[in-house]
Amino acid sequence: MFDESKLFYLTEDETKKIGNWITENKYTLSSGSFELRFYFSPYGDSVVLYYRQEEKAHYLEVYDDWKRESLPRPADHIMIDGFTAHLDLSEEALEKYFQLGRKCTEAHLNEDCEPPGFGLHFEIHDNICNIFAGERLIETRAL
Repeated sequence: MFDESKLFYLTEDETKKIGNWITENKYTLSSGSFELRFYFSPYGDSVVLYYRQEEKAHYLEVYDDWKRESLPRPADHIMIDGFTAHLDLSEEALEKYFQLGRKCTEAHLNEDCEPPGFGLHFEIHDNICNIFAGERLIETRAL
C-alpha cells in the first residue's frame, strides 16, 4: 500500500549531491537559511535547494525529471549543518497539504484554467524547520 506521508523524498544520490554542494560552498545555518522546494505539476516534477544569505540566493537543481517516480525512495531526511531535517509530514500537515492542493486545483478549474500543480517546501533556519504547502505554513518542528 502507498504511504502518502512519504511523497516527499530524495534518493541517496540526491542527498549526496546536496551534501557535496553545501560542503563545497561552506554554507551553514549560522550565516543563512535553506529552502528545499518540491514542485509538482502536470508537466513534471522537480526539487530545488536554495541557500539564502542576506540579499543573496544560491540554488542547486536537485532533480528535474518527470520519470523519477519509478526510483527507489531511501532518503526521507537530509543533513544540514549537523541537523537532520525529516521530509515526512504529520497526518495533520499532510491533510492540510492535500486540502490546500485541492482548493488550488478547483479554483483553477473553476476559472477554466489548467491547474499549475502544487508544491511543498521545507524552510530550514535557526534550528527549526517550517513546512509550507504552496505559500501557507502547515507545520513547524525543531531540528
